[in-house]
Amino acid sequence: MPTLTIEGRKVKVDDSFLSLSPEQQNATVEEIAASLGVAPANQSKAGRGHDVPEFDPGIPGYNPETGMVERDAGRTGTALFGLLEGVPVAGPALVKGAQYGASALGAALSGEDRERVEAQMQTMRETGNRNYPGTRLAANLTGAVATTAPVAATALGGRALGVTGNSLAKMSAASAGSNAAISAADTAARGGDAGDIAQSAAIGGGLGAVIPGATRVLGAGARHVGQKVGSAVRSVTNPAEEASRRVGAAYQRDAANAASPLLSSADEAVAQRNSQNLMNVDRGGETTRALARAASNSAPDARAIIEREASDRFSSQGTRVANLLNRITGGATDDLGLQDAIRSAAKAANKPAYQRAYSAPAAQDMWHEGFEQLMQAPAMQSAAKTAATRGANRAAVEGFQPIKNPFVEVNGRLTLKKYADGTIARPTLQFWDQVKRNLDGMIDETKDRTMKADLMALKSRLVTMLDDTVPEYKAARAGASAAFGAEDAIDAGRKFASKRRNTPELKRAYAMMSGAEKKAFQTGYASELIDMVKSTNDRTNVIRNLFGSEEAREKLLTVFGPAKAKEIEAFVRVENAMDMLRGALGNSTTTRQLVEMGLVNGGTMGLVGGGTYAYTGGDLSTSTIMALTAGGMRASQGKVNESVMKKVAEALVSNDPKVIHRAIQNAAMSRAHMQAIEAMTRFAATLPAATAVTRNQTN
Repeated sequence: MPTLTIEGRKVKVDDSFLSLSPEQQNATVEEIAASLGVAPANQSKAGRGHDVPEFDPGIPGYNPETGMVERDAGRTGTALFGLLEGVPVAGPALVKGAQYGASALGAALSGEDRERVEAQMQTMRETGNRNYPGTRLAANLTGAVATTAPVAATALGGRALGVTGNSLAKMSAASAGSNAAISAADTAARGGDAGDIAQSAAIGGGLGAVIPGATRVLGAGARHVGQKVGSAVRSVTNPAEEASRRVGAAYQRDAANAASPLLSSADEAVAQRNSQNLMNVDRGGETTRALARAASNSAPDARAIIEREASDRFSSQGTRVANLLNRITGGATDDLGLQDAIRSAAKAANKPAYQRAYSAPAAQDMWHEGFEQLMQAPAMQSAAKTAATRGANRAAVEGFQPIKNPFVEVNGRLTLKKYADGTIARPTLQFWDQVKRNLDGMIDETKDRTMKADLMALKSRLVTMLDDTVPEYKAARAGASAAFGAEDAIDAGRKFASKRRNTPELKRAYAMMSGAEKKAFQTGYASELIDMVKSTNDRTNVIRNLFGSEEAREKLLTVFGPAKAKEIEAFVRVENAMDMLRGALGNSTTTRQLVEMGLVNGGTMGLVGGGTYAYTGGDLSTSTIMALTAGGMRASQGKVNESVMKKVAEALVSNDPKVIHRAIQNAAMSRAHMQAIEAMTRFAATLPAATAVTRNQTN
């Protein structure tokens, strides 16, 4: 409520006082002064050259120069008239018509003279233009774009205005001519004289000539802004669609990068054959993985989804490697029955050498204090008990005489048999060879490291005594495996897997093996690799350890041949692609923590927004409000972005390729929409800019 000061006395009046004309306000002040019994209230204020009433300077719109309260059209009214005013050429007529209609309505409602109401409206509009220059300018530009964009959208209009064309030169010429003509006509419509019209035409034509080239540079920025706006809208209205668009755009960018090819259909087939659970993030490249990293950093839910899938898949890497090695070697390499069968096959292939060893005179009676001492061990007794049974089975396959067990169990202890003629049975080399094989099985079977070491010591002592007594046995057992320091082909394969070097001598030794021995060698090699896998923890990259060096790849080629080595390499390629996701998530947690605390994006935008306003002359309180508002808007946008990023994470960890296909389609649709926006943006930078500049130059 306004307060009047009349001869030192303050009098409050209602708000209707502000809508009175100056003459009516003076008359009202005089009536109030008379009712108070004071001097007439229209005396001049000290220091002024005109008669004005004394008003409280705190009244909104109070002008200290005139001493009057001046009302304006307000920001909204200024914007509405600015839209009309901005229309090229027709703007003045539109403003005049709108003002006439509004004044007629106001006069009808108030009962006042229409011309008087129109004069008041004109004053209020001019005051609003002074008070809100930024609003007026923005409205002028909007009016120019809104009314002329449809013309530019047509093929003929676009060429005439220089928005489209076959070359930059033709576009510049058309833009110069059209802007010169429109600027001249616009100036004439606003009451300019001949000089003003000529000046406007020159300025408009000059600006028009350079605008097509400048808009090419501005187009990139406008396109970026359009993408950001479109992305923000989609994030709120349809997070799943926005997430799909982002995934599709990232994948398309990766697909266009010839320097870094993506997984092929052959890789997909390899993954399916080896139970490698490919996710959509693996099907992309660096950009797709960067999107996964961004999602992980900006949204806790997204990070949980991605890290869980990546961790679970990585922890099963060792199992996939073991399954691959078992498959390419034809069975479970840690199956003791399989290993025994493979050993038998290798031995059968080397039957003449074993026959010579078994037939040697020293091989018929192999018993002395050393053997007697070994037989005190429970493990040796256990291996001896089943020697005859297992040896008989193998002898039938290999073509040897069945093994006879020289021992008999008496009161829980094994002793040598006594025959009816009083002779005592004697162990043969063939019997001890089967005992050694049984010890091999026990060694492979036990998980107890101490027990394994004890069994290996017993076996080593037994083999040493056998080799010392019958040298032919060592030669038969080792064959080409002797080059590896092994007693048979399976053991040779194991030792080769653990050796660091793949020397030419070892390659030649392997090449000299028979087919059965090579099969046994491959089984031993694969078995050792699998043992290495089992001995590593779930956080170790098995692929890098086993296949990461050139030497390891050469060994694979030596042992398995080109075809199987190529299959292993394909498996490794897919595993490496799968493991890249873990590398993409290996980010410093600092950025993630800042995002979660709101110190990135929201805080930054708030400081920039508020700081910019203060720097350009805004008051401190308004600057603070702008900073908090901008920060809050960005914070709320961050919540929306979290929802989008969660959807991004779900799409990336999906193993359904159809999700990627749909994402690509969404990205393509968004690109078409952006092309339309870009065309409108190019036009927005031409005609309104030239017209606004020429207007300012001629005013």
